[in-house]
Amino acid sequence: MNFPLYISRRLRLNPTNKKGRSAGVVIAVAGVSIAIAVMIITLATVLGFKNAIEKKVEGFDSQITVEAIRYTGYPTPLNNIEIISQLITEACEPFVPDISPSAHVTGVMKTDTDFAGMVFKSIVDSTIPYNFVSDAIIESKIPVFTDSTALNNVIVSQTTANALQLKTGDRVYAYFIDKSGVKTRRLTVTAIYNTSFLERDKIYCYVSPPFLDRLTEIEPGQAMSLEINGLPLKDISDYREKIQTKLNNAYRSRIIDQTINVIDVKQTGAVYFSWLELLDTNVAVIIILMTIIASFTLVSSLFIIILERVNLIGLLKALGATNRQTRMIFIQMAMRIVFTGMIIGNAVALLYVFIQKTFHVIPLNPEAYYLSFVPVNLSVIHWIIVNVGAIVIGWIVLAVPAMIINRISPASTMRYE
Repeated sequence: MNFPLYISRRLRLNPTNKKGRSAGVVIAVAGVSIAIAVMIITLATVLGFKNAIEKKVEGFDSQITVEAIRYTGYPTPLNNIEIISQLITEACEPFVPDISPSAHVTGVMKTDTDFAGMVFKSIVDSTIPYNFVSDAIIESKIPVFTDSTALNNVIVSQTTANALQLKTGDRVYAYFIDKSGVKTRRLTVTAIYNTSFLERDKIYCYVSPPFLDRLTEIEPGQAMSLEINGLPLKDISDYREKIQTKLNNAYRSRIIDQTINVIDVKQTGAVYFSWLELLDTNVAVIIILMTIIASFTLVSSLFIIILERVNLIGLLKALGATNRQTRMIFIQMAMRIVFTGMIIGNAVALLYVFIQKTFHVIPLNPEAYYLSFVPVNLSVIHWIIVNVGAIVIGWIVLAVPAMIINRISPASTMRYE
């Protein structure tokens, strides 16, 4: 039989005959529950922010982009994209990347009353960027760009539509400048999207791949660039280096006839990823502060429990209980406070996560945060780490002040009132 566990289970946290718990115990439970709830909510919010912003940046830029190095002021198309795609796939093993041709050109979109500089980007059906834009459509629906009837269709953001006073079905002129002069195209607005990522929304619009292929005079077997997705984001920089090395070696071996530049989303979106890294520091600070608060209330509560049972400690020692057994009795009693606080804190935090994820009750200013509501994303692993960490830290914190029991002798407790 576990003697300390047996005794601790039969001792009440409140030694008096009054119903309820003492103020010290209530404060300790509140401190632990608040600390657990704040830690879980903070982790869920930060993970939600990181996941949402990373998806938005990837949706606009793709994880890795492969382009031919420009020797003039104009884009240089990639040749032999089948060979280049094969080399990229070999460099990305064991993952099978999603490789799709893409193009983007700058131009001016003009109405009778206003104009705006835009980046016209092509997207291919069933790719990550295509799905990203499709999910962000708020008016009409994304056209099937492989259909010839969608050749002159354009998708604009809500920001652009408001600035140029456009709506779906409107026709607008677009002007492009290349080495042959100014090219004019008349486009039809078929859909409007809104990602709340205003810095990108106001400059990007989407057109069909054939439209940009004709505009830039791309030939069969060529592409302005290749977009690579489907790789683990944490390893993006490593895969970029592998792809760059593979393509450089292929150029030196005359397998391909162009020098190629490879860039990843952590380079194009460095500002946003740096901002997300700062959130990790904030999380660490909050967790440390909550740990200190919970530890202080636990230690205070343990001292109260010990002082209220000095006579019991003396009696146990007189009956032959060792210092270690006596300490374990009171540590296990105090751990009941930890478990009670954990249950309450988890209930509050998980309820918040469910409500916010389902109903988006807490809004945000998209101009400042790139999101219209507070995102939450709590993984099971992080939830387990918080709870297991709380148990371990609680045990360690309680073990040190419990050493005061070693200094209590049976004789001195007879005079203690």
